[in-house]
Amino acid sequence: MRKLFSFLFASLDGYHETHDHDIHWQDVDDEFDAFDLAQLDEAGAILLGRVTYEGFAEFWSTPAAHEADPIRAKRLNALPKVVVSRTLREAQWENTTIIGADADVELRKLKEQPGKDIQLIGSAKLTGYLIQAGLLDELRVMVSPVLLGGGNPAFPVSGQVSMELLRSRQFSNGNMLLVYRPHASGTAAEPAV
Repeated sequence: MRKLFSFLFASLDGYHETHDHDIHWQDVDDEFDAFDLAQLDEAGAILLGRVTYEGFAEFWSTPAAHEADPIRAKRLNALPKVVVSRTLREAQWENTTIIGADADVELRKLKEQPGKDIQLIGSAKLTGYLIQAGLLDELRVMVSPVLLGGGNPAFPVSGQVSMELLRSRQFSNGNMLLVYRPHASGTAAEPAV
C-alpha cells in the first residue's frame, strides 16, 4: 500500500498563511529547493485541495514556470494529480483527476494502487480532514521561525490528535522540518475544499 504524506509550511505560532492568503513569509532557499525536489521524487502522484490546485495549475502549467524553475515544472506537470473538491467540475491541468464525492473511499482506493507514495502539497484544510479520517500516514511540517500573529491555521482539526515524532531536521535558515505519524480519531467532517 502506498503511503500518503502531507507537506506544508507553518509559522511558529501555527498558521499556514495570513488571513489574506499571503505565504511570502515562507523562507525558501537553495537548501530547501534540494530538499523539496528530493521529496517530490518520492511521489508517484500529488494530491491537492481545490485552492492549492487552482494556484498550482495557474502557474506550473505555463511557459513562465518552465523558464523560472524548469526541473520542478517538468516534474509537477508529468506527475498524476488528484484534486479533492466538491465545487470544481473541470480540470484544466494535464494528468488531473477530480474527486468530488466519497473522498474517503476514493483516496483509500488510490492508496491501494501500486506505485510510489502520494504527496499532499499545502492544502491545510484537506490535511486536517485526512488526519481525522485516518488516511494520512505522515505529516511533514516545515516550521518557519516567524510569528504571524494571526491567519489561517495550519492544522484545522475539530479535536485533539496525538502525533508521534518520526524525525526532524534543522535547516541553515532557521526552518525546522518536523515529521510526524498522526494517530487519528477516525472521525472527520467532509473536506471543505
